[in-house]
Amino acid sequence: MLQKSAWDFRCHSLSHTNLSSLVGPSCFSFCCHLWQFIMTRNTRLPSLPLEIQNSILSNLSFHECRRLNGVCKAWRSMGFDWSGRWTTLSTSDKHKVIPDLYPYRAYISGNSVRGIRLEARDEEHVEQVFDFLVSQKCNDICLVDVSVPFILQNQFFGLANLCGDTLTDITIAQWDDEKEDIVTPDKLIVHCPSLTKLCYSGPLFQEHEWGPVLRGYKNKNLVDLTLDIHDAYGDFDAGPFLEAVPNLRGFCLNFESVEYSGSDLPSTIYYYCPKLVNLVLVNGEDFRKSPVKSSKKTKKSPKPNLQHYPGLNYLMLGELRGHSSVRRSIIYQLTSMLCNQLERLDLSGRNVIDEEGITHLSSLTFSSLKYLILHDRPRRRARSALCSFLMQSAPNLVHLTLHKLGFANDAILTALVAGAKSLQELALDSCASITSSGLVEFIKAIHLEGRSLKKIVLRSMLAVSPELLVAIAKFQPFTLEELMIHECSTISIDDFKASLRKHTPYRGIRKLDINFTFRTSKQFPPKSDILKILKRMDSQLMEWKFALVSRSSSPYFKVYPHPYREIDHIDFRKPKQFAHRK
Repeated sequence: MLQKSAWDFRCHSLSHTNLSSLVGPSCFSFCCHLWQFIMTRNTRLPSLPLEIQNSILSNLSFHECRRLNGVCKAWRSMGFDWSGRWTTLSTSDKHKVIPDLYPYRAYISGNSVRGIRLEARDEEHVEQVFDFLVSQKCNDICLVDVSVPFILQNQFFGLANLCGDTLTDITIAQWDDEKEDIVTPDKLIVHCPSLTKLCYSGPLFQEHEWGPVLRGYKNKNLVDLTLDIHDAYGDFDAGPFLEAVPNLRGFCLNFESVEYSGSDLPSTIYYYCPKLVNLVLVNGEDFRKSPVKSSKKTKKSPKPNLQHYPGLNYLMLGELRGHSSVRRSIIYQLTSMLCNQLERLDLSGRNVIDEEGITHLSSLTFSSLKYLILHDRPRRRARSALCSFLMQSAPNLVHLTLHKLGFANDAILTALVAGAKSLQELALDSCASITSSGLVEFIKAIHLEGRSLKKIVLRSMLAVSPELLVAIAKFQPFTLEELMIHECSTISIDDFKASLRKHTPYRGIRKLDINFTFRTSKQFPPKSDILKILKRMDSQLMEWKFALVSRSSSPYFKVYPHPYREIDHIDFRKPKQFAHRK
């Protein structure tokens, strides 16, 4: 009885102000609901079922849990005895593994730690973290994701001696190229036989005396490999790595590493990677933005064929700087070998494709190509080659994205109508030469042929006009599933309102995502006018999203609040939050 009274006294002594100081602001509302649950049911949190305890604790960061554990001994024991608290040791919530976790080492058992995520710039901190993991005998780690100045070999191998057989996912980013004994990707492949995914970014050629230590070693479990070699100076040879991973499915490589020796890369991939599905070549700053796509859902690779890669169906080329002859050689070899099986071709990087490159593509037939992305500014003479490619070379094209192709005009749309009979998705971004009348005629032609588009994306397009909205509502009402119009200053809210009022066939569009651009937020329409538009949208569309965008980001312009600055159908249909809309 005395214990219960002490518990009640401690509980009631925690006011909302004290509770908000214990936990972070993001967790305050969650703790309020938790507190109401405990007090209305006259129970203690540690006496709840384990499933409920785990669900509660999984919503708290380390800092929030540490502060909340100051309530009493029972809460402290519950919070730190929960094994899920130590599943992943991470610095994502702005705490250091050392010394923050050192006082709680008695609660951290070796087999409870499954992952480590570390981002640090202090060399001593990195050493302390690895020593801490070894001292705790963490022998069941499967995930390592670190971004540090460097990792010495003895530091990592001390950990690998404990959990080398369980490590399956390693991501290492290190940038200090003055150390000679840093860990390298070849040694990671050898010392971690269960490794399935490896992403390495850092130096490799210490004083140009480095050589791979693979020695004919085969890692048959590794399926995803990403290499970003900082100090290769264009002479990196990927052959030993590709030879050591015969079951590789996804390969991402920084093109700067092979800008001189890359002409042999296609043949190297052909001989050593018969099961490769995804190939990504990017450059410098775009390297981290282009991860290797997952290949779990891909079909089994066909039997080897001497004329093309057996299974490789996704090719992405980011911005490729360097020698144009090597770049052109890689593109020509890859597209010639893959033309019969390539399903996705992403040429979204600058300097990837030029006039000669488009002409080369138009001379091939991509019978399996379904997704194509083009992004560059070739000269106008490439227009005819692109039209020829769309009319003859990609008969089964389903998705097309054109980004900042200034030479693309209405003739490109005419070629799509004539050649791409299976086209279902069209995305146009900053294609200034395409006119509104050309888009209207394109939609009419698609409708007259009995075909339908499922998705249209228009971003920063001068061709968006009231006439285009009328054509979309008239000719693609019950087949168009998604329409996105962003940053198109040529259309006003009044034009959109008129199209909603005159053409009720908008009911057939499943999802509409539209925003309107203004110079400053002070020019936003009044709330009453926007509310009328939202009501009409909600009566005609199943899913929608509406936003008002201000082009000025200057601090001298005041940001005026607006209740409908960004809203979707989910928030609009909430009865409590928007009860005034009726």
